[in-house]
Amino acid sequence: MLDCSQYRSLIVEPVLSRLKLYTRGAEELMVFTCAAESLGGTFLHQVKGPAVGIYQMEPATYTDIWVNYIRMRNQLATLMAMHFGCNKIPEVERMVYDLHFATAMARIHYLRVSDNIPEE
Repeated sequence: MLDCSQYRSLIVEPVLSRLKLYTRGAEELMVFTCAAESLGGTFLHQVKGPAVGIYQMEPATYTDIWVNYIRMRNQLATLMAMHFGCNKIPEVERMVYDLHFATAMARIHYLRVSDNIPEE
């Protein structure tokens, strides 16, 4: 299980800031998603399923985010290339070992949802 304080300060806050998407509510969303989906980072691969990483993203969702969302938004694609070295679609397994990248992908996934992130 990840130490929540270190996870917030070393992973979530820097990633969201690099993507220009940091808010306290977005930070909370990432923390609670990790807690709910992987028991705080306990599971890096879904038991009896295809989802991977601390946010448990399924490969089909991952591919859809790249093909139908990131590639269609030049600024976001540029930020992903600049901060995460993504000039092409990385292998989905990167979300298992790269917590910064997995956090970026999870946050981008939430960008596709029309509801606003609740703020404190």
